[in-house]
Amino acid sequence: MNMEKHTILSQSIRPLLSLLRRYFFSRSQLAISFILVLFLAATDLVCPWLVMQAIDIIVKPYEHNLGTTDTPAEFYEILWVAGALVVIVLVQYAARYLLVRIQNRLMYQGGAKLRAELYSRLQAQALAFYARRQLGNLITNLVTDVQMLQDMTLELASDIPFDACILGGLLVAMFIINKTLALPVIIFLMIVFVLAVRIGRGGLKNQERAMDAAAAFTSRVQESLGGMRVIQSFGAVAQEQAGVEAMANNHAQELQEAGEVRATVTPFFGLSEYTGILIVLIIGGWCALRGTLTAGGFVAFLAYMEMAADPISRIAEVFPKALKAVVAAQRVERLLAETQLLDTPGVATPRNIAGEIHVKGLSFTYPGEKEALHNLNFVVKPGERVAVVGPNGSGKSTLFDILLKLLVPTKGAIDVDGIDLRGISKEEWCRIAGVVPQDVLLLNRTIAENIALGLARLGDVQQAAQLAGVDEAIMRLPKGYDTLPGERGVCLSGGERQRIAIARVFLRDPRIILLDEPTAALDLLSEAQILPPLSTLCTGRTTFIVSHRAALLERVDKVLLLSEGRQVAFDTPENIWRAQVQYQALFPPSWNGQDKSRPVKQNEEPAVVVKVIGSCKNKGF
Repeated sequence: MNMEKHTILSQSIRPLLSLLRRYFFSRSQLAISFILVLFLAATDLVCPWLVMQAIDIIVKPYEHNLGTTDTPAEFYEILWVAGALVVIVLVQYAARYLLVRIQNRLMYQGGAKLRAELYSRLQAQALAFYARRQLGNLITNLVTDVQMLQDMTLELASDIPFDACILGGLLVAMFIINKTLALPVIIFLMIVFVLAVRIGRGGLKNQERAMDAAAAFTSRVQESLGGMRVIQSFGAVAQEQAGVEAMANNHAQELQEAGEVRATVTPFFGLSEYTGILIVLIIGGWCALRGTLTAGGFVAFLAYMEMAADPISRIAEVFPKALKAVVAAQRVERLLAETQLLDTPGVATPRNIAGEIHVKGLSFTYPGEKEALHNLNFVVKPGERVAVVGPNGSGKSTLFDILLKLLVPTKGAIDVDGIDLRGISKEEWCRIAGVVPQDVLLLNRTIAENIALGLARLGDVQQAAQLAGVDEAIMRLPKGYDTLPGERGVCLSGGERQRIAIARVFLRDPRIILLDEPTAALDLLSEAQILPPLSTLCTGRTTFIVSHRAALLERVDKVLLLSEGRQVAFDTPENIWRAQVQYQALFPPSWNGQDKSRPVKQNEEPAVVVKVIGSCKNKGF
């Protein structure tokens, strides 16, 4: 049983030591840190020894010097001792200053290195990874867990070695001064340490539950605040308040249970400190009265016992930190094990890529779910516009996510000008393919930075905005292109946000365009204003269009019809119209090359809609 507990404890500590070694501990800086710790511990131990010498110098000639007015010779010896103490204090100051500098470098650079790698790994994951995790939990990994590892770095690089050196050194010093008194003190300190370990070891599971509860609370708050518009619109404020309050209470309960270890350990060390002093007083006093211990030795013993109390009592503080760090290390290690830097360096792609897309036997299955795409096969020639059409759940979004390299195919492949898409790095693919999504994310950075998102240089941002038809709207803002749009672009209209998304793609000048319901959230007038720049953007470029709006589907070269993840057809709009009668409700009337007067069907825009957007047809879309 003891062996089993030892194995469990060893397995719990191993991730912590592994992470600290890989990210926080530099060998050279750690070596210098340990040398400084040894020096500080040694000088701390020397100080009571010097005080003992001074007391013994005073006590021995005390009776002979009573009533004399001359300066005793021993006084100069005391001055030498005092001078030595001053020198030690000054040197200690310089050593502690250097040690703190090294500790800060180990802590903060190590934390930054670990956070950067975690963030890089998270950015490299496919969307399916995020479907199984809460965002608040990942934020806790990046912020709170790494902070706990930083705190433990300080303990392991400085405090724990220092305390160990102090305890070892003062035990040796006690033996040198008086073996009779040193023996019971050493036995007592060993008993205290063993009991402390046994008391503290039981708090690991409690601490893990407390940290999991904290992560769950963070996730719930992040989700609630992010969805405040919906929550307030549906009158769910009280319901969400109750849910958050319940999670806060659960977190508090877990913290209380985890704090029971601290509640036991802290008074235990206080009791141990005074017990140790009593041992020295009783046994040391008996030795002093028998003449086997000098007055200076007795005072030195008391000083050493007081010094021993500090590192022993600090175990009360280290144990909770250590438990948190162990749990944090386990959580971070799990995240590192579940994530990889998936993106490969990629093959070199020509700058003048034509944009031919060849999909071969493409299939994709989400973890634990049925197949979302099954055996897609089609070829898109350079410059063609392809409408991806199908009922809800047909796999359109999954196909787009694969084309964006957000998902990796389960089977099959996509070739771009004969190059396997999986062999192209994400960075290179972002140069080749541009996307205009339905939900445009604007960061709370300047408009110019939002348009140049992901590019090292801003480039000709204004020209891109002019092509997207948003330049005039931007120039009317208080600071023009230097205006901050607010979180998620709240200060801009939907149409303005969408045109900024189009400007992003113009600035990159890609060969392949992906339009993912770019006008679904816009009113008819805004859609009419968006269509001309979209048409200009797609001219001469291979384009995939997912949309339910007729105006976007009017003029396409090919149609990919999907149903339940399977390819129903890949053909021209006219052939699709004639052959796939059961799906005609999804098609715009213009695909019927003969019947221009066909009645309006359900889910189709009425005549007034066609009239509003009709002015855009002459502009190329």
